[in-house]
Amino acid sequence: MLSMRPNTNDNVLTRQLYWNEPECLPYIPAARYLIENYVSAYWKHDRNDLDYVHMELTLCRYIMMETSDTPRRHLKLKWLARMLKISPILLHNDPNLPF
Repeated sequence: MLSMRPNTNDNVLTRQLYWNEPECLPYIPAARYLIENYVSAYWKHDRNDLDYVHMELTLCRYIMMETSDTPRRHLKLKWLARMLKISPILLHNDPNLPF
């Protein structure tokens, strides 16, 4: 019978999540800004939590989207707001958005 080791290091899982996503690395500060200001989950301040890492990576993927015109920017903000479970108006009115 196969068994898995009971202790799994979240840092190993984090590295595995980002392994094929090196283009996301420059967008991590923007994703962390959004998590810090708009997420109210218990894992908000724990960067080693797997939920935090997954949210960070997902936000990075959305932030990477090209927004060369206004409709694309609105769509991007709408998707980010949906992921953060907030109103898109909050993101539209935030003057400190890093993107």
